[in-house]
Amino acid sequence: DREVAEAEEAEREAAKERAEADAALQAKLEADKLAAEAKEKEQQMRKDFERRVEEAARGMQDAEDLAKRAAADEKRRKEKEEQSAREEASRKIAELEEQRAAEAEEQAREAAKAEAAYKNTVQEREKAADARKEAEEVQQQLDNRYPWRKSRQGLQAGYTRRP
Repeated sequence: DREVAEAEEAEREAAKERAEADAALQAKLEADKLAAEAKEKEQQMRKDFERRVEEAARGMQDAEDLAKRAAADEKRRKEKEEQSAREEASRKIAELEEQRAAEAEEQAREAAKAEAAYKNTVQEREKAADARKEAEEVQQQLDNRYPWRKSRQGLQAGYTRRP
């Protein structure tokens, strides 16, 4: 009986050791499985991190491109404003020049009118001077011809006074 009891005890111990070995194997398998899952999670997290880094880099590049485009748009807008300001200034200058030209033309017309009036006045004066000269010459001729008719009364028709 004792041998049977020892054999049974040995069997129980062997079963116990097998159970412990199975439990240890099971624990090792579970640990390996958890390690594999952890490694897979780590790889997934690394991929997510790399993807985020790439997205951030793309975002920064997009922001730089957008800033460059905005700067170029601002530069074009300023150039257009400057061009329109130059055009406006040249238009104003042209208007002022036209206005000055019109004023100068008006002044020239007025000067021509004044000159014509002056010439007419000079001609009239010359005509009056010529007429006076002629009258004086006629008077002189009359005085020379009829020296006795020196008075106003002597110039009237029918008056004669001979020396």
